[in-house]
Amino acid sequence: PQAASKAAPAPQAMPARTGFVIQLGATDDESKARAILDNAKSRNRTLLADASAFTEKVQKGDATLFRARFGGFDDNKEAIAACGALKRTGFNCFVQRI
Repeated sequence: PQAASKAAPAPQAMPARTGFVIQLGATDDESKARAILDNAKSRNRTLLADASAFTEKVQKGDATLFRARFGGFDDNKEAIAACGALKRTGFNCFVQRI
């Protein structure tokens, strides 16, 4: 008998994301990107209660960057309002449709 092929994605595969994300920054160190997300979530628990924090690895020329992002916003107005609230607590951010 032949071995069954694996249908499950690799453990590191990212789930598909749709809607809008809030990006707080990008850094050359994934742990720094995670620290940005942790800090934002700890200072804005209610606002980000349903948001999913994640990092996204990107190549910019020879540099590898890790974007610090919150996803889970289905509506542009919701994401813009959340970004505005984050700005009032000292975070830079912008909204992007994905």
